Amino acid sequence: MLRYFKRAAGLMAALIALALVPGQVAEAQTARSCRALTATSEVMWYVSEEEPAVDFYPSGVESIEPYFEYSCVPKNTKIATVFTLDGEEVFSDSEAVPASNSPNYYFYPLTSKKGVMPDGEWGVTFLVNNKVVAEGSITVGGTGGEDPGPATTVQVGGTVTDKRTKKPIKGALFVVLNPGVTVQDFADSDFAEEHILTSATSDASGEFVLDTPLERNVEYSVVVAAKGYKPIAQDGFTITDEDPDPLILNVALVK
Repeated sequence: MLRYFKRAAGLMAALIALALVPGQVAEAQTARSCRALTATSEVMWYVSEEEPAVDFYPSGVESIEPYFEYSCVPKNTKIATVFTLDGEEVFSDSEAVPASNSPNYYFYPLTSKKGVMPDGEWGVTFLVNNKVVAEGSITVGGTGGEDPGPATTVQVGGTVTDKRTKKPIKGALFVVLNPGVTVQDFADSDFAEEHILTSATSDASGEFVLDTPLERNVEYSVVVAAKGYKPIAQDGFTITDEDPDPLILNVALVK
């Protein structure tokens, strides 16, 4: 499960910290060297400048972002971060943190390679030298205590294989057409790209993940094709309220 998650890029902790709580970043400590990194806040969960600390994440979020405030950072310090989902470890990482005598915030945004974070109880533990510095948990899915029912959109992925050999097919194209566009409409338009809602190409393992989640209870037309194989085309593909999220499809093609 580890390969399905990665650290989100593009965030600068120091700048975000200043935007988060203006005026609350304490003044630099005296010139004496920092002896230990100590958490000076509980773990909080970030969404935006408008929502710097939330109690839960709704279903369908692309990332979760725990952070905590620390006192200072000694030289040669590494922070290890461990994420769990419903009590099971799913991701861990370790990185060096620049030495500093000033307090600041440490962020670790986590995102799913499948595009949507799974619902459940997420936990995070930050460690330095194998000692816990800060830990916390948050729920992904729901509305802060009320049952929201199934998410209205579903992430779709799966595998494409050779029906006879069972081997994965690399380069297979999985296409979902815009609602209301049938396979025949698509063919009559000479396969115009404007009719395509989302698509994905299978990798060397035959796996694919659609870039755009699909709506529940909406009829779609789907085309699966690969060089050297007979294509599969279907109208009326529908994801119901009972279908899981993410939805994994296994497609077998014949030559």
